[in-house]
Amino acid sequence: MSDQTNGTAPTQQPEPADYRQFMELLININAQLQRLSDRMDAAEQRAAAYETRAAANEARAAEMDNRIAANNIRITAMFKNLDRRAKNAACFRCWQTPATPLLPLVNLTTGQEIIGSPATVEQLSRIDEAATRNILDALQIEHYNHDAAGARELLRFYTMYAST
Repeated sequence: MSDQTNGTAPTQQPEPADYRQFMELLININAQLQRLSDRMDAAEQRAAAYETRAAANEARAAEMDNRIAANNIRITAMFKNLDRRAKNAACFRCWQTPATPLLPLVNLTTGQEIIGSPATVEQLSRIDEAATRNILDALQIEHYNHDAAGARELLRFYTMYAST
């Protein structure tokens, strides 16, 4: 049976030269698509590297922000302590009594008043060693090479610029 008897047109076989050109065209297109794919892969890798660097930079920026905030607290606390030491010293020089009130010093890490700070000169002279060392730690003052009396003298100096 021929193709014409069932109503379809006869199919023509492509010329070998046409087939060869078509295959070369497909190979060319495939090579171009592969180059584009390689370029896209390289661009995606660069983008991923940029994202990684951006995330690392954000982490460093956040760490720097935290350090700046901690330094701001520390510097503010140091100035508060200088002011309070001067006021404590002025009060003590004026009144010169054991009942002279003392302003509490401020923790350099938290910026809050140090709990357990002596409220009077008398309390300062009778403060126990553990409380003395806790306050000196909060003030970030090296005291471990001092005995109890030496640590208490450090606290007295840093509380009101005075020694015994």
